[in-house]
Amino acid sequence: MIRSSGIERQLQGLKIDDPDEEPSDAEVWRAIVAAGKLQGVYLPASYTKESPMNLAPPKFSDGTDRSLVRRWKALTGLGATSLERDLYYLTPYLTCERCNGLVFLDAARMRGFKVDGRDTALFPDETLVKCPGCASTVEYRIGAHDLLDQIAGSRAELARMLRSRHRAAAVLRRAYRFYLRRARGRAVRCEALVRGLLVARCGAVAASVVRGRLGRRKARTCRQVRVIQAAHPMSLARATRGDGDVWGNRRVPDWYKRELAGPTRRRRVFWYNSSRQVELLYHDYLELCARLGFLPPRFVVEANICEIARRIELREARLVTAVQARWRALTVQRLLLAFLRERVRWRQVRAAAVFRICRVVRGWMVRNDAVAARRAEIFRRNALGAYRRHRDAKRTKQTRDLMCDALRAAYVQERARERTARYCGLVHPSAAAGNKMRAFEISAYGSTTVADQATELTASIAADLKAQRSDKRAFDDRATVLKVRCDADSTLKTYHDAELRARSSRLIQQLSASHRVLSEKPAALLRHYNASINASSASVKGGRRPLAHV
Repeated sequence: MIRSSGIERQLQGLKIDDPDEEPSDAEVWRAIVAAGKLQGVYLPASYTKESPMNLAPPKFSDGTDRSLVRRWKALTGLGATSLERDLYYLTPYLTCERCNGLVFLDAARMRGFKVDGRDTALFPDETLVKCPGCASTVEYRIGAHDLLDQIAGSRAELARMLRSRHRAAAVLRRAYRFYLRRARGRAVRCEALVRGLLVARCGAVAASVVRGRLGRRKARTCRQVRVIQAAHPMSLARATRGDGDVWGNRRVPDWYKRELAGPTRRRRVFWYNSSRQVELLYHDYLELCARLGFLPPRFVVEANICEIARRIELREARLVTAVQARWRALTVQRLLLAFLRERVRWRQVRAAAVFRICRVVRGWMVRNDAVAARRAEIFRRNALGAYRRHRDAKRTKQTRDLMCDALRAAYVQERARERTARYCGLVHPSAAAGNKMRAFEISAYGSTTVADQATELTASIAADLKAQRSDKRAFDDRATVLKVRCDADSTLKTYHDAELRARSSRLIQQLSASHRVLSEKPAALLRHYNASINASSASVKGGRRPLAHV
């Protein structure tokens, strides 16, 4: 219940600026809502500012439950006037529209929310009780009402709805049973089809297995027939003997005895006497069995063919082994003869190589002794001349060094005199077109000492160069002199020829490495090389001498 005093206080708070002004309808509605919120009362959502309402006076007391008034003083020690309710509620009863049950709310607890007189309070949540008839809180109606007529109408409608649902369920059951019957029929037909396909597949697999076994059996027998057909008549005649002996009067090998051990050793065979039967056997042995009425049976014919082919193969293996043994014997004999001949030739080649090595070693030893003796003789002969040339060269070098020092001192002295004369004004560069040294030389103070010493030094150097060129030319001409001397002496000629051959071989290797392929003979190649060396020696003084002579 909302008090009028609370609404007036809210209006005064809204009209602080002008308290005497008449409030509007919107302001009155705002004051009512604010007063209800302050007292913990919330208006229903269906209430608006146009809805009719009555405001209770301040001293209005609730007399709904007078037992609370009598027990209030004993419970709280307060007076009965403290039951003035600030809480506004419609009714403490709730009616269930489903089962017509009545629910009573705890009004005593609601009245005690603001007993202490506080302006604000935190109210605990209260769980809405369930209906004792249907245990539901969805279809509550505020207040105490009698809803039996409405519930009876709802039950009749519910009965009609249930009947229609039962009829619809029966239709659905019939449709689903028909669907299940069709699905079962389809499954039975599919099972029968699958079983038929499985039986057909099993029959096909069994037939293929039988055909495979018969085909392999026929292929094996046809292969043995081809062996008999390709065999020699003598081998066939020996294989068709009753005892099956394929070795004649020879000793039977152990491996053959092991091969024929058991029931196959005494197996008897037969053969056809008619040529037409033999031709038909080679063409198709099954056709021959059919024409003979399968007498003997097919398995007997196949076993007979396999036994004859086995004997033929054993006979051919024996003959091939004998031929291979004879051929290996002939081959070994031929290879042995070739080996003996090659061994003799190998020994001859090694002996020839040894003889050549011995000859080369003896020649090398003799040449070493001759060369050492020759070098000692030449050293003794040229020792004095070498010492004289060494002393001459040393003396020449010392003399030239002295000449260079004297020329350098004379040049420095001449430069100092020229500078002194020019500074004293005795000479002037304009006398020789700006050349200072030339002007000093043509003056009365100049001399030719520096020029004479320079000419003397140049002449000495030119004489030394001329002597060196003469020695080089004499060394180049010495090859011809040595060749003439070697031709006159047999020992020197042998040594000279050996050296030329070694040098020629090295030169040929060098030219082969540079040209990759030799298109000319070695002698022509050496002649061309020597000709090119001679031409270069003629064009340039002090040229190279040939590396080899042919």
